[in-house]
Amino acid sequence: EALGSTTRVDESVLQARADGIYDFSLLTWIKQPSDIALVGVRGAPILTGNRKFGSWGIVSTAGVLQPDRWTLAGSGATFARSTTSRNGPYSLKITRAGTDVTVGQTVQAITSNAADLSLRGQTMTGVVVAMTTVASNLRVRITSEEVGGTVLSTSNSSYHTGSGAWEELNVTHDVDDAADIIRVQAVSEQNGDAYLDDLYLTTDTLGDGQRLDRYPT
Repeated sequence: EALGSTTRVDESVLQARADGIYDFSLLTWIKQPSDIALVGVRGAPILTGNRKFGSWGIVSTAGVLQPDRWTLAGSGATFARSTTSRNGPYSLKITRAGTDVTVGQTVQAITSNAADLSLRGQTMTGVVVAMTTVASNLRVRITSEEVGGTVLSTSNSSYHTGSGAWEELNVTHDVDDAADIIRVQAVSEQNGDAYLDDLYLTTDTLGDGQRLDRYPT
């Protein structure tokens, strides 16, 4: 009750849908209509939400704070909110320990029966901005999948060099014609720490527009 009475503003981006029907269950902080202050249309080609890990409204069953919208996986791995970031205030620190670690989010490949409103056959770009001191530790991956998780095709970027500096890694992916889901992931494949500052999926050729995220609503 005390938390509910405090005033706060959270801005969440949802993937555009051809049918205009949105699933607000992704936004766990919405409990009643009065929680919604404004709904707008944003002319951005970015499909995923919480790209800069600024929103942390989830607590795992282990009591660990987690970033909204992202699915974290990896046996033995640890995840933590960190103030070591490039554009702040936070980054996601991941630590691999024996098993590959993934930080992923999915979007729908098709939201209407109209062929011209489908993402099937289109070229996507996945981008991660990350820092690690371990060579060949981190890269970004896009997969086309069917409902149920069957992977139809996969595209991987080059690895972070392990320079200890922020590096942008990106990969393009042609969405499979039978895909139901498109998944973008940052993947850690060597033991050690990595910091994720920015992770997103875009439909357009990568440029400064996506990097700066300056799109009007």
